[in-house]
Amino acid sequence: MVALGLVGVVPGAASAVEGEDWWQRHLGVSAANQAGADGRGRTVAVIDSAITPDLPMFEGVDLRVREPSFCASDGTIPATSSRLTAATSHGTNTAGLVARTAPKATILFYATDDPASNTRQGGVCSGGAIPRAIVQAVSDGADVISISMSGNSRWDYQAAVAWAQHQGVVIVSSLPNDFSDIRDSDEASRINGVVAVAAHDAQGRFPGDPGVIGVSVPYGRVTVRAPGVGMLIQGDMNTGNWSATRTSMGTSYATPVTAGVLAAVWSKYPDATGSQMIQALIQSAGNGYGLEYDSRVGYGLLSLERMLQRDPTTYPDVNPLVQPEPQFERDISAADIENAVFPPWMASETPMPSPTSTDWFPEPGPAPGGGVPGWVWLLVVAVVLVGAVVAVVIVVVRRK
Repeated sequence: MVALGLVGVVPGAASAVEGEDWWQRHLGVSAANQAGADGRGRTVAVIDSAITPDLPMFEGVDLRVREPSFCASDGTIPATSSRLTAATSHGTNTAGLVARTAPKATILFYATDDPASNTRQGGVCSGGAIPRAIVQAVSDGADVISISMSGNSRWDYQAAVAWAQHQGVVIVSSLPNDFSDIRDSDEASRINGVVAVAAHDAQGRFPGDPGVIGVSVPYGRVTVRAPGVGMLIQGDMNTGNWSATRTSMGTSYATPVTAGVLAAVWSKYPDATGSQMIQALIQSAGNGYGLEYDSRVGYGLLSLERMLQRDPTTYPDVNPLVQPEPQFERDISAADIENAVFPPWMASETPMPSPTSTDWFPEPGPAPGGGVPGWVWLLVVAVVLVGAVVAVVIVVVRRK
């Protein structure tokens, strides 16, 4: 599948992450890949900040990058850069984790930030980067969408997610690392039907537990916990050297690992539907929890080995994360998914304003094409200015 607007990449020269990391051994990735669960025939879309595609970690990987970035609808901001920045580090490593889990999968990358950014704007620089990228990924043939970004959106997250689920696409989204961070007020993981991922370490412990660095996630919609603490990633931010490796942590890394596992298992059982893959995910999760939901653990810890033990087509073809009626503010109903249509705002090319450092979240305004036309406001301003000039002239004449 060659997706419109996506370009292939050629590996460059820098050191790759060598050997198996703890999470690959923990999940049994090598054994699964050798047994045919390697992602072949599956497409994973990664929606993230930006990417440096010409690294050996992508050698032999069918990686396709959508240009330009969704950061600006006028096409002036690229999706890629060879520089090591906060934006390229995050996006490159999330895509790399998918490749290290499902190496034969096609990976589509959609940038939502400026690759030169060292602050990572959270995918909000065009106001609707992430929802637009979700819909585009569905159009480009994604089976699984991995989102390790959050940020306020003037576009309709619910419409994008409902459309993806209507098309049978599985969305995997990271939960906030720190729920008190206001910039994490919008993320796909807050919508039901989406696989919401939190992290655990090599001992199965969670951030916030004794001896584990990081902030716990006091949020009751964890679907699964996946490896995300003590992860070996590429690039030394202190030196700007892509060749170096370091350890890091976060739900951002647990999410692409989960997406990669879904793609790997799905390649082994290609007849399964997206809903059945989610069933397999939660039915096989465990660590003593089974299907008894726990607010901190969700349905349990991600298990590639257990997912492969049962054909997902034996599960009901129903997304178990969707209730008949919405339970929370941002929920969508089963009827919303069934009746979803291609979001009409995808046809609009109206640029969205970039947030400033003091205005991360502009108040929602009318959708493009709606509200009061711009020429009306210009006419009002012109009338006010003319009135002011006339008033000044009258005052001057009277004084004379």
